[in-house]
Formats: sequence, C-alpha cells, structure tokens
Amino acid sequence: MKESQAPEPTPAVTGSARHGAAPAGHRIEHLVVGLVSLAALGVGVTNYSPVWGFWYWAAMIPIFGFAAGYSSWARVRARGETAIGLLRRQTLHWLGLLAAVALVYLLTQTGRMASQDAGLVALLCLALTTFLAGIHADWRISLVGGMLGGVVLALAVVEQFLWVVLFLAAIALLQLGWGWRRSARGRAQ
Repeated sequence: MKESQAPEPTPAVTGSARHGAAPAGHRIEHLVVGLVSLAALGVGVTNYSPVWGFWYWAAMIPIFGFAAGYSSWARVRARGETAIGLLRRQTLHWLGLLAAVALVYLLTQTGRMASQDAGLVALLCLALTTFLAGIHADWRISLVGGMLGGVVLALAVVEQFLWVVLFLAAIALLQLGWGWRRSARGRAQ
C-alpha cells in the first residue's frame, strides 16, 4: 500500500457475527440466571418427592461448584495462583455443602425433621455456601446466594403461595435475561 493511499475501512460487523459468543461478563450473568432457575426447580422437586429432592440437590452441588470456580478463574490467574489451589479450595468448599445436605436428609430419615422441610433447609445450605463462594470468587455469585436466601425467606413466610412465588420468580428471571440481551445488543451497535 502506498503512503498516499488511505487505508480501506473495516467492514461492518454483521448481526450474526455480533451475536456469536457472549463476552465473559455476560456469560457469568447467564450463569447466574441459570443457577437461580435450577434452585427454584429444586424446591419444587423436593416438595414433590423428598427422595428425589436429595438426589437433585446432590446433583446441583457440582454444578454450583463449577459455576463458582469458573467465575473465580480470572481472579485466581490475576493473583498468580495455580489451578490446583483453586480446585482444592472449591472441592473442599462444595464437599462441605454435600455433607450438610446429607445430614439434612439424615435428619428426615430419623424423624427429627419433616421431609417437606428438607428442601428448604437444603436450599438454605446452598444459599449460604453460594454466598460464601461468591465472596471469594465473583460478587455475582454472592448475589445468587442472596437471591436463594430470599427465596427461602419467601417460602417460609408464604409457603401456601409457593407456586405463585415460583411463577413470579420465573417471570422476573425471563425479564432479567431479556433486559441483559437487549442491553448487550445496544452496546454492540
């Protein structure tokens, strides 16, 4: 190219290229919405069947653990820590939750706790563990823990309106996701 020639303008990004991969911040926000949705589903599963509820919460522990580990990976790399250290801390943190959930269901099997209350207590344990994981990882993970604690509070106060609360939570999550998507489109243009 000659010095007198102006560089060619870069082509505009098409809509399909613009909406390809989400930036890291948006991936974590989508993760947050997914985690809250999975927790709300878990309350319904546990109310329907306490046995299935135990297995549901046990399956959610690695999912929530992965989400917390994923969100803290950038922070760990910035501090120069190793992936092994992160993996060890996250594993111990979430195994503690697994032990707590197992104890909750042991209490139901021994008759010390009503089986319909086990889901709420398991959700409370998940809320606290998620909140504490967020303190060490990403503030949005702490926000998930706070939301889960709010769900426990709402269910404890308004248990007879469980399905109304879950329906309203689903609508709020859909609106939140729609708003994030819309704002992402606005920033990309």
